[in-house]
Amino acid sequence: MNKIQKFKFGQSGGGLVVFYFICLLVFFWVFTPSKKQAAEEVSLNVDFDWRGAVVDTNVIYEYTTVLPNSVDDDGWQIKFLEDEYNIKIDVLGNFSEEEVITKLPLMLAGGDVPDFFGAAGDYLRSFAYHEFILPLPVEMLKEYCPTLIRMVSEYAPEGWLECTYEGQIYGVPLGLWYSGMLPRSGVWRMDILETNGIYEVPVTIDDMEAAFEAVCYDDQGNRTSMYGMTGDIQNHYSTFSEVFGAFGVLPFSWIVGSNGEVIWGGIDPRAEDALKLLNSWYEKGYIHPDFQIDKWYSQGTRKFCNGKTAYVNYATSTMNFDKSNQGSMVSMLKYMQPNARIEPAVPPVGPTGEQGTHVWGAGSLSMVVFGKHLADEPEKVIKILQILESNLVNSTLYEQTKFGKRGVHWDWDEENGGIKFLEPYKSKEVRRAQGLIDCIPFVANCGFLSPAGSPEYFSKYVPRSEFEWNKKNSKPEWGKSDIFRTATNVKDADKYMADLIELQQVAYVKIITGEKPIDYFDEFVAQWKSVGGDVMLENAAKTYEFNQGLVEEMKE
Repeated sequence: MNKIQKFKFGQSGGGLVVFYFICLLVFFWVFTPSKKQAAEEVSLNVDFDWRGAVVDTNVIYEYTTVLPNSVDDDGWQIKFLEDEYNIKIDVLGNFSEEEVITKLPLMLAGGDVPDFFGAAGDYLRSFAYHEFILPLPVEMLKEYCPTLIRMVSEYAPEGWLECTYEGQIYGVPLGLWYSGMLPRSGVWRMDILETNGIYEVPVTIDDMEAAFEAVCYDDQGNRTSMYGMTGDIQNHYSTFSEVFGAFGVLPFSWIVGSNGEVIWGGIDPRAEDALKLLNSWYEKGYIHPDFQIDKWYSQGTRKFCNGKTAYVNYATSTMNFDKSNQGSMVSMLKYMQPNARIEPAVPPVGPTGEQGTHVWGAGSLSMVVFGKHLADEPEKVIKILQILESNLVNSTLYEQTKFGKRGVHWDWDEENGGIKFLEPYKSKEVRRAQGLIDCIPFVANCGFLSPAGSPEYFSKYVPRSEFEWNKKNSKPEWGKSDIFRTATNVKDADKYMADLIELQQVAYVKIITGEKPIDYFDEFVAQWKSVGGDVMLENAAKTYEFNQGLVEEMKE
C-alpha cells in the first residue's frame, strides 16, 4: 500500500474544509445504517479468499493505522511490536475521542482507510455499511486466534453483537472489560444504622426495609427528618437496580424470562412486584421525593454524605473506600462528618432468593477492524491475528505489550501484590504516550494489539487488596447484564427504544409516587407494546437466536 500523508485537519482553505465536513456529516446521516441492520439473519459465510494465504516470516509487513492523540508514534509499544514481529507501522493520524467521531469518518470518506484500526458498535456498523472495512470469516478467526475467540465466547458472548453487521463479523474483540463484570452495589451509613439499633449490613429485602423503618421513624412512631434512600430515574441503568434484582429482573434491559423467552425486563410481571414494594416505601417516606431528579453520582451522594439518607445505590467501588484518595467517599465523609462510618452493601436477597444488580458485562469496547482493501492482501490480516493470539497466550509478550519492560517501566510489587510502575512511568500521561495501559485496577483494559486476558489470567497483575476487595464486595455473580450487552444492540432499536424507555420512566415514576395505582402497570405494558414494543420483542428474539448460533459456532 502506498504511503499516505499523515492526516491533519486543514489549516487553510477553511471555508472549503467546513463545506466538505458538513457534506460528509449529511452523507453519514442519510446513508448510515440504523441498528435494525445489526443482527439480520444472514449467513456468516464471507466471500474472502484467505485459505491460500501464507505469512512469510522473511518479509517485513508494512501497516497503516491511527492512534489516540495521547500516544506517541514512536512510543515503546509501537517500537516493540515492530521489532518483535518484523512489521512496520505507519501512523496516519492521532485522534482525540471527539475527533474519532468527526475526523476519522472524514479521513475514511476521503479514501485514506488504514490497514487496521479500532471501532465498535454503531461506528463499526457504519463503517461496514459504507464498505470501508473487511468482513472476517469465522473459520479464519478460529484458526489464527483461537484462544481469544474462546475467551470472548465464554466470558462475554454478547460482545459478538458489537462487531457484527448484517450477520457478518467485522471486528475482533480485544478480550474482556474486567470492570464491566463487577457490580456496583450500594453503600450504608453504618453510624446512622447503629444509632437506630441496626448493627449489621442488611442482607435481605426485608432487612433493607427494616433499616429504612428504623432511620425514618423513632421509637414512638414519629417521622424523623431522615430518608432511607433516594434514586436516579434518569440514569435508568442504575435506578433501584438492586431492588428489581431482588425480584429477578433488570427493568431497562433485555433478559431471559422465567419461561425461557426473551423479554424486556420492564414489562416482566416480576417488575410489577418490585414497583409495588417501591410504592409502599415511597408512601412510608423511605424514598426521598427527589429520586425523580437526583443523580446517584452528585445529588444522591451529597444527600448520603450529609446524613440525609442512610443508603446510596451504585456506589460500591474500591475508589470510594480508598482513604488515600482525597476525592473518595470515605475521604469526603471524614471532612464533612468525621464520625461517619460506611460499609459496602450487599444486593438484597428477594422473596424467592433472587439477588443482583445491573452490570454492563465483560464485552470489550475495543475491536480491531481491517480496511476492505486488505482482501487483496489476506496474509497481512492473518499476521495481525497471529500477533493478537501471541500477545494473549505468551505471558512475556502480554506484559510487554501492556506494561512495558520489567525493570524499566514496571516491576512486581512484593509488598502489595500485582505490579507497580517505576519512575517516570508512574505518571499516567507518560505511560499513555508510550502506548501502555494507564490503570492497574482495570488491567483488563486492552493495549494496542494487546488483548485482555481472562480474570484468572490477569489477576496476578492486580494488587491483592483490589482483588480481595472485589471478591468480597463486588462479586461477579451479583451482576446482571443485558443479554445483548446494551438495549440498543437489537434491530430497530434506534427507531423505538428511546421513546419506549422514556415511556417506561414516566410510568414507573407515576406508580412509585402513587400518582397511578399499581394496576396501571398493565395499561403501561399494553401501551409499551403498541408503540413499538411488540416489534422490539420479535426482533430481540431473533437477535438472541442469531447470537446463540454465532457463539456456538465460535465454540466448535
